[in-house]
Amino acid sequence: MFRTKYFETKKFDKSALDLFDLSVKALDKCSFRVVKTDKDNKKILATVGISFASWGENISVEIDDDANLSIVSKLAFPLQIIDWGKNRQNVNKFFTELQKIIDNK
Repeated sequence: MFRTKYFETKKFDKSALDLFDLSVKALDKCSFRVVKTDKDNKKILATVGISFASWGENISVEIDDDANLSIVSKLAFPLQIIDWGKNRQNVNKFFTELQKIIDNK
């Protein structure tokens, strides 16, 4: 079922602050536009532009002190009710790029 948002949480073997910095790089690699970062609270907000599947998405990344990373991708346009799998694709793309960066360090 296609929904208006998709979220996932993964634990990493990195410090929370290192994971924050790596997440900003991964979002950039995904061509997601980082619009706000809060390093003290380990939160990042990004956007994805309009595509064939949606009017854009908002992405939120939060990291807790135990290096559990939670990401949520949700439709930016409130009247759009189907995401055609775009939110899951955004989350998967982020985790793929993040893992590539971690593996290359």
